[in-house]
Order: sequence, then C-alpha cells, then structure tokens
Amino acid sequence: MRSGVTLIELLIALLIVGIISLGLTFMLTQGLKVWTGGTRRTDIVDRGRIALDRLSRELRQAERFTITTMNNTDIEFNVVLSGMTYIVAYKFSNGALWRSEKTNATAANDFISLANYVNNLTFTYYDKTGAETSSTTAVRTVRVSLVMDMPQPEQDVILTSEIQLRNFYTSGE
Repeated sequence: MRSGVTLIELLIALLIVGIISLGLTFMLTQGLKVWTGGTRRTDIVDRGRIALDRLSRELRQAERFTITTMNNTDIEFNVVLSGMTYIVAYKFSNGALWRSEKTNATAANDFISLANYVNNLTFTYYDKTGAETSSTTAVRTVRVSLVMDMPQPEQDVILTSEIQLRNFYTSGE
C-alpha cells in the first residue's frame, strides 16, 4: 500500500484553495472600495464646511462692511480689517466655490478654488425684519446654502449657514 496524494486529490485541493482565495480577494476589494468612498465623501464635505466657515467668518467679523455686488450665486463686499480695506468676492462657477481678495477696485480678480464638487451655491439676503431683499444697503442677514455633489451613493450634502452682519455700514449710518 502506497501512501501519498493522487493527482486528482491535488487538483481538487488547488481548486478549493483557488475558490477561497477568489472569495477573500472579492471581500477585501469591496471593503477597500467602501473605505475609499467614505474617505472621499468626508474630504469633500470637510472642504465645503471649511469654505463655508471662512465665508461666514469674513462676513461676521469685519470691522466695517459694505456689500457691493450680490445675486443668488455671487457676493462681493468691502471689508475694513485693521484699517485696511479689502474687496472680497465669492462665486459659484464650474462646479466649485471660488474666492477673490484684492485691495484695489481696478485690480483683476484672482479667484482661487476653496471647494470642488459643488453642485450649487445659493445666497439669500434678508433685511432687518427678516424679509428677503435685493437692496445692498438693506441686507442684515445672509443665508448661504452650499450643495456638495457626492460621489456614490448619489446623495448630495447640503451645508447651510445663516450669517448676521454685525458691522454693516452705509453712508447714512
């Protein structure tokens, strides 16, 4: 009687090991895809939140403040900080939130991207009674809604901030 493994038994063992290896590879690949997608979603939301926080802080903390341009997707305002006047603009274009800062009205706007994967940006302006307004001198509150375009699953994230303008200035005040 000879002891050992036949060729058929060896092939069956290799087939079983191959099937188990394929199953483990599939599970690890799926787990990696889920982890990568979650990390990407977190990164996109974090960038949107940081950009929205910066916009909110600039509007809220200006020493003296006037809005020069406003519409549903753009805002431009003059800010006095430490005695220096800055012209700051935010806009939505090409799937991104953009910011520009300059110290001279005739200088070109050099916009930098603060957040990508932006599906929509909406500014809504309110007067001191809480009614919507289109007058730059009547604005006392700005609501900003930033819709981040999420990769799979197809579920956008909406970030919103309502900003009370503390040091709004018009020539009559």
